[in-house]
Amino acid sequence: TWDSGLIVNRGAFLGAFGRDWLNDITCVKNPLVCCFGGQGLFMNTLHGNGMVFLNAGGTVMSMQLGAGERIVVNPHSVLAFERTVEFGTRCSGGLMVCCCGGVGPFNAVLTGPGFVMTQTMSQLKLQTSLGNSPAQKAAKAAAKTAAETAARQ
Repeated sequence: TWDSGLIVNRGAFLGAFGRDWLNDITCVKNPLVCCFGGQGLFMNTLHGNGMVFLNAGGTVMSMQLGAGERIVVNPHSVLAFERTVEFGTRCSGGLMVCCCGGVGPFNAVLTGPGFVMTQTMSQLKLQTSLGNSPAQKAAKAAAKTAAETAARQ
């Protein structure tokens, strides 16, 4: 039951069955979250009773955060969270951590109370690992065009 609302990552909602489902859009409250939270300006909100199917990559971890309890994750690892959870950002560390540690400049901070779901592999990372990312498609198309041009000469 998600009468209070379940906010899901863009592209994660596949479908739902049950009673009284409403798919709505909510605007983020903080410009930093919009720019650096990995979710964009608008987030999908689901309300209703029944079962929801979400698209996720890797391992999915579900947890119930207590009041004031927080979890810090990569912004692209946020899959869904209850509307009662506060979504924010924080700096991940200094310049060396960002450049040499393989970590982006910001982390997502989810503060309870409420239900939270995280994933270990974002949709873009999953596409890249399967060899089907937009960048890889563009590179393949460019290589094909170059080969055709070379064959004509």
